[in-house]
Amino acid sequence: MGTSDPPMSGPVRSGPVRLPAAARHTQPWVNGQGVTTPVTAGAAVGSGAEPRWWVNIAHIPGDCDFSELVGIDRRLLLLDDVPLTLDLDGPRPVAHLEVIEFAGEMAPRCSAAGPVRALNLMLRRGRAVGTLVLVTVDGMAELPVPNGGTLVVVKLDGDPRWPGAVDLQPDDAVRQDASAGAGPKTLQLGGAGRVAVISVVRADPASVRSAGEFDG
Repeated sequence: MGTSDPPMSGPVRSGPVRLPAAARHTQPWVNGQGVTTPVTAGAAVGSGAEPRWWVNIAHIPGDCDFSELVGIDRRLLLLDDVPLTLDLDGPRPVAHLEVIEFAGEMAPRCSAAGPVRALNLMLRRGRAVGTLVLVTVDGMAELPVPNGGTLVVVKLDGDPRWPGAVDLQPDDAVRQDASAGAGPKTLQLGGAGRVAVISVVRADPASVRSAGEFDG
């Protein structure tokens, strides 16, 4: 799987921003064996204007090969309850809503019982570090935004709500950035349901210590 520069990269936003699934487009993987839907991305770096990190939803057609993504650390959460196995130095079954991590250079062979979707966090090695975890919201959840980084929340199921905004639809995302040194910031969600929570910071020692940790 791979992607070109996804939407919403660039300057830090002061408040949370809704990223509706209905506004997204699909594009082919680097190797052409599937398609992906970009969700959001970090600021571009280098002459090639490549983002430090990006989030997408991959549409896996079934049995296929993942794209080779050199210099990328991957976090993958299986969105659909479809049996899937990746060849990561041996067969590695992936359960529904399980998160796994692997290097983009591995370009594993994928065996799937049918079409299935996966949420991806792609981290450019040496440029960004981050986490992808499953969180259950029950009543109210306060999710810390990493200092100088970005929090992205993707609705999976149930009825998690973003106070003061329209209800989230399936696969909608909310992004909250935090400027370095701006003080603690959180994103509040109400209702009940499951969300994927992504926390990303730039890859330097101070930022690594600031990366958010969540219990799923």
